[in-house]
Amino acid sequence: MSDWIDLEQFPADKLQEHIRALYSVLEVTTGLAAEKDLDRLFGLIVERACGALCCERASLFLYDEVRQELYTRKVTKLDGEVREIRLSINQGIAGLVARERRLEVIADPYSHPEFNPEFDQRVGFRTRNILCAPLISWGKDDKLLGVLQVLNKRDRPFDASDQQLVRAFAAHAAIAIDRAILAQHFEEKMQLLVSLDLARQVQAGLLPRQLATIPGYEIAAISQPADQTGGDYYDVIRLQSGQIGLVMADVSGHGFGPSLLMATARAALRGILGREPAAEVVLNELSRAMLDDLQHLRRFITLLYGTLDPHQHCFCYANAGHGPVALHLNAEQRVFRSLAKDEARGYPLGWLNQPYAACAAVPLARGDLIILGTDGFVETRRGGEQFGMQRLCDRILERCHDPLQQIIDNLIEATVAFHESTLRDDDLTLLIVRRT
Repeated sequence: MSDWIDLEQFPADKLQEHIRALYSVLEVTTGLAAEKDLDRLFGLIVERACGALCCERASLFLYDEVRQELYTRKVTKLDGEVREIRLSINQGIAGLVARERRLEVIADPYSHPEFNPEFDQRVGFRTRNILCAPLISWGKDDKLLGVLQVLNKRDRPFDASDQQLVRAFAAHAAIAIDRAILAQHFEEKMQLLVSLDLARQVQAGLLPRQLATIPGYEIAAISQPADQTGGDYYDVIRLQSGQIGLVMADVSGHGFGPSLLMATARAALRGILGREPAAEVVLNELSRAMLDDLQHLRRFITLLYGTLDPHQHCFCYANAGHGPVALHLNAEQRVFRSLAKDEARGYPLGWLNQPYAACAAVPLARGDLIILGTDGFVETRRGGEQFGMQRLCDRILERCHDPLQQIIDNLIEATVAFHESTLRDDDLTLLIVRRT
């Protein structure tokens, strides 16, 4: 049907009505363009649609693409017990319009095969006629946004003039809705970025601001999350006895959720360390403290904790499933020993409620290194190939006499270059201690 209306054929009273309706659409267009709040915008659309088309009710259905459903956001004079109308795109007149993406005018709804009288029966309403138009976004995608439906023209059936008006109204409403949704998404994204930046600052504040000075030892560390926030955690804690507590942990996943678990683990761990229990006792108490939460969230934490005795030159530790970057480098023999293959390595926190055992102590000769890191280094991929432990160990051996910070910087550089992308798959965290 053509959108052009021959105004010369209109009776005077109907012509005046049509002009008033066109003026109303023009007025509404200005109002829709100025409104950015979605709820107020939806209310304005249904209210002005009723007024412009002189009908009893109007409904605005939005399209849920994931669930393939239409649902009301606003309905004029919706009866008290009815809070929402939600229907499949394969049901009802609105569903027909959404599927076909074309206007429908129904003069006798009760005789139409797609009409569902259930809503009328629930609220005691009688639908006499329907005019329904799709809301299609403008642009390349022509995305279905929803459906505008008006019911019961007051003094006559809907005619060609009404169809022209509702097409114009639906077009302007779609533009306004599309723009308001984009604006809302942008605002939500900006709020999320602000929240993530705050979380990043808080998380960074939980890592050591300054590493402890250990006589006879050199120490360096770095942590670079893949996102604004990460799930890696390291710590260097000076204990009352003069020993140094070393922690390396990795929460499964990365992002905001794991960062919260990391903060919880840090708080619990620091509370336990006040009494300076043995490493395996620390893991047992930490496991009991966090087991229920981790299992409920279906997360786990790998964590290695040990104490460095700078007088006895010994590292005593226990391991809750952390590896493979947990190494002791014997500088004289240039041989690595894994701290993750001991029989007492254990399992990640959050898996089982079983006790941990101490691992074999590590004596430290001059020049020896303790290297603790997360799996982001070895699991960085290029195509189907991982950076791997061999490359990591080779890089460390090549520069094992360099200052520790230079060793760490070189490993970061090599890992990033291997990945060949600015978007990393995982967090990168590394802590190295050397007896000087």
